[in-house]
Amino acid sequence: MLAVLPFENLGGDPEQEYFADGLTEEMISHLGQLDPRRLGVIARTSAIQYKNTRKSITEISSELKVSYVLEGTVRCEGNGARITTQLIEALDQTHVWSASYNRDLRDILSLQADVARQVGRALSLELLPEAAAKSPAFDPTAHESYLRGRFYFGQRTEKGLKKAISCFETALSVEPNCARSYSGIADCCGLLSWFGALAPKEAGQKAAAAAKRAVEIDASLSECHASLGLVRFWHDWHWEGAEQEFLRAIELNPSYVTAYQWYAAFLNTQGRFEEAQTAQKCARELDPFSLISNMNVTDSFFFSRQYDSAVKHLVAVLEQEPRFFPALLQLGRVYVQMELYAEAIAAFEQALQLSREQEALPALAHAYALAGRAEEARIILNEMTKDNIGRYVASPMIARIYLGMGEFETALDWLQKGLEERSYWMVFLKEDPVYDPIRSHPRFGKLLKLMGLASQSV
Repeated sequence: MLAVLPFENLGGDPEQEYFADGLTEEMISHLGQLDPRRLGVIARTSAIQYKNTRKSITEISSELKVSYVLEGTVRCEGNGARITTQLIEALDQTHVWSASYNRDLRDILSLQADVARQVGRALSLELLPEAAAKSPAFDPTAHESYLRGRFYFGQRTEKGLKKAISCFETALSVEPNCARSYSGIADCCGLLSWFGALAPKEAGQKAAAAAKRAVEIDASLSECHASLGLVRFWHDWHWEGAEQEFLRAIELNPSYVTAYQWYAAFLNTQGRFEEAQTAQKCARELDPFSLISNMNVTDSFFFSRQYDSAVKHLVAVLEQEPRFFPALLQLGRVYVQMELYAEAIAAFEQALQLSREQEALPALAHAYALAGRAEEARIILNEMTKDNIGRYVASPMIARIYLGMGEFETALDWLQKGLEERSYWMVFLKEDPVYDPIRSHPRFGKLLKLMGLASQSV
């Protein structure tokens, strides 16, 4: 196992932090494509924890359970960059290899590939095929915009995603054949739909166009196939195609954590829980400090109705970070299924204090209704169904509130609307226990059939 520590920005200019962070991410991506049988690369989410750290290599390697650490510095001046890197064996602090580069920013992508090959030689690993290892020279302005886009995408906020798309589009205006920028746009569009900033059909069309173009430009990039897999999964409901793309992404870069996470989510919606756990285990090994990776382990427990195990794991995640609202949301959902409504309401209310994610309000209303607090549930229902100009409110979320109130036919009406909208939330229809009260209803069976899930229905 190898960890790439965050490259240090020696220029001192905060505006150049995105470049140092982007270089770290790119290096992780390149090294992740080395022989997966002999090398695993820790994901950026966990590696970034050591940005500006005072911890020793011994401490870091022990915490990440790695044998080697790659660290480096970067200094940008004008159109040039000076980059230094060194590979350290954690056991005895031996400097296995080091190098310095003075390059024009136009050559930065080929520089990253070169460093990946050098580290590979130092570790006596099999190298990438020459054709895949060669990277074209991109315009420095385009690459700068691309790195800014990745920086904003990493914030996972609606504002950040919109900024990221703008940066990716700027990169493409200069360098039209940047596959990674298209991949970035596809991922941003999908997440904007989740935030309610884009209607699902519009998001799906934009994401599909960008992901397909990314693969057309460079079919050797893991992230391009992962982006297309997400489109097939979230928007197209093309289950076989989604799995093929996720597996191809993992094959091309076995250290690309996002591909494992999305593949695990896909497997859970298909009821393939053991396989989902295996994929999620890979994600956790590569990204041990990621709260999302740790929390997502509970998905298989939740969907397979192993609620005690889900609670135990979520409590452990919240002990690590009490303000991590996605875990609070998930914990509330588990408590609802255990009929612990007071505990569920407390979890949802705390999550709402931390974030106004679109799932939190209907989840709270659902719990209110089941707890006999119908008036409070209807207040939220009225708020969600009023005219939300420019915002998409997911119909399956409205359906959940009606499920809590026992108005099953109305809930099915909203699920039908979700089908017509091609709402992302419909992908959970087959396995989510929230739908158990209507699972035997003929209309529900018809919805599963229309989504291509009927033959696998529980």
